[in-house]
Amino acid sequence: MRRAALALLLALTLPLGALAAEPPKLDGFADVPRRARLALFKAQQEKALGQAEDAVKVLRSFLRDNPGEDHYLLRFQLGALLLELERPDEARDAFREAAHLEPRHADSWLNMGELAYQAGDFAEAAEGIYQGYLLTPSQPQHLLYAAAAAYVLAEQPAKALPLLEDLVYRRTELAKLDWYRALIAACLDTDARDEGERAVAHLLKQHGDDPEAWVLACQFHAAVSDYQRSAVDLTVAGYLRPLTEEEQVQLGNLYSAAGVPDLAGSCYAAALGDEPSAEDFERLASTYLAAHEREAALDTLERALAAEPSVRLWSLLGDLLYMEEEYGRARDAYAHCADMDAGQGRAVLMQGYCALEQDDEAGAVALLERAKGFEDQAQAAEQLLARLRSDTP
Repeated sequence: MRRAALALLLALTLPLGALAAEPPKLDGFADVPRRARLALFKAQQEKALGQAEDAVKVLRSFLRDNPGEDHYLLRFQLGALLLELERPDEARDAFREAAHLEPRHADSWLNMGELAYQAGDFAEAAEGIYQGYLLTPSQPQHLLYAAAAAYVLAEQPAKALPLLEDLVYRRTELAKLDWYRALIAACLDTDARDEGERAVAHLLKQHGDDPEAWVLACQFHAAVSDYQRSAVDLTVAGYLRPLTEEEQVQLGNLYSAAGVPDLAGSCYAAALGDEPSAEDFERLASTYLAAHEREAALDTLERALAAEPSVRLWSLLGDLLYMEEEYGRARDAYAHCADMDAGQGRAVLMQGYCALEQDDEAGAVALLERAKGFEDQAQAAEQLLARLRSDTP
């Protein structure tokens, strides 16, 4: 279900807010070694003069020459300067060092996590954001959600699930759609269908008047191959707001997969819009044929050919007319198909079949001789010709 989960995550955002760019005001500043404090002061002076690059050199020179006096404030200030200079990879390294030197400093973890997320390293992003969340006294919900989303994107849904369940089920505030989206994605990623069903039920109980909640339910049920429920979900969304043409087609596909071709056809018809393509008409006609609504299929194909003739549409029309035993019209349709594409051996062969049904033996022989020139149709054409010869006195 990995692909389905990732599709749900496309809509996720990571609302961390601005990166912390200033060193923290902590009581622990007094434990910074004296020379390290001087280096910090000098770097801050360079920054105040607009010389951020020189400030970076001051800190890096000190750290290189005095490895025994490393301190998380030095690393944090270095990261902030590198961030200002738009060097995020180096800044991330500095914030990582700061977090390891002082694991209780939330901003070091959060900055590392957000920069890791921007770089696509979702595993480190999740670690940094979650540690920062735990160390932030208010434990804001957006950080817990961001950590969980990063775990899902890092393909660690088992770590994401308890965080998302905390957000959705154990908070007093109304859970947001994005939280449900991440929770459902994590359930899909771990094949936890029962937990996913629980999440969907909770979602619809809390947000039943929001059409996007029903769209999310539709996506979940489609991902677990429950096409009938998925179609119902999308239908309800359509009651709450008009479905887009793409959603109408999706609804048709769901009804088709659920084995209800007549409803699929009505959805495809509704999705045609003002300027339908040949593919739209073809899909609709095929659906009508599956539903044994041949009159509707014929009307659809004729409308399509009047608007945008294509080889495929002429071929479909020929097949439909052949099944209806209208061999003359079918033969004409196959002829149009062959005229549009000289490589259409099947269209030539089918003209031969139609000619036989019309008792036009001479025409059939000529067409079957032509069909022998196509590799895929040669055997069938030769067999028909042999039968004709054996029947001839």
